[in-house]
Amino acid sequence: MDFGMGVANTVAAVAAGADVIQTTVGGLGERAGNTPMEETLMALLTLYGVQTEVKTERFRSLSKLVREAAGVPQATNRPIVGDMLFNVESGIIANWVKNVEPAGKLTEPFPFLPELVGHEPVKVVLGKGSGIDSIHYHLDRMGIRATEEEALDLLQQVKSLSLERKALIDLEEFRKLAEATVSKS
Repeated sequence: MDFGMGVANTVAAVAAGADVIQTTVGGLGERAGNTPMEETLMALLTLYGVQTEVKTERFRSLSKLVREAAGVPQATNRPIVGDMLFNVESGIIANWVKNVEPAGKLTEPFPFLPELVGHEPVKVVLGKGSGIDSIHYHLDRMGIRATEEEALDLLQQVKSLSLERKALIDLEEFRKLAEATVSKS
């Protein structure tokens, strides 16, 4: 694990005929850790079609339980189980979500559906990395019509507030900004 090769080595071992693998939840272990079960089993499933009897939809909750019990924090972007793994912040991806969401084709940029590992569906969030399409996405869902100038002003407000707080903007905050920025005409 010192070089982060645990998943690759374990997948290679299965490809070479190994019947048994050793993993741990979240890769927790001594020194550099152990091979993460979630990443290994999802690689075997999605890349090689290896079926197991493991209930993958419980990965996120199991990981959270183990990390809380161990007192080990988890990166929000941790593969498979990170809390923000299926959050979309950039405008170009928000536009893609807007276009494919109605058709149920949200797997295109992801190797699997979030629900397969216990996540909520893909979510467009607002923050410093948002683009104009992120703003339009949420304005549309809130039924607010804005001019392009108002939308650009709103985008700058979202970016500034997010940078100031070093956090995402929640939808209620966005609604308040939008109502204060968009004319009622």
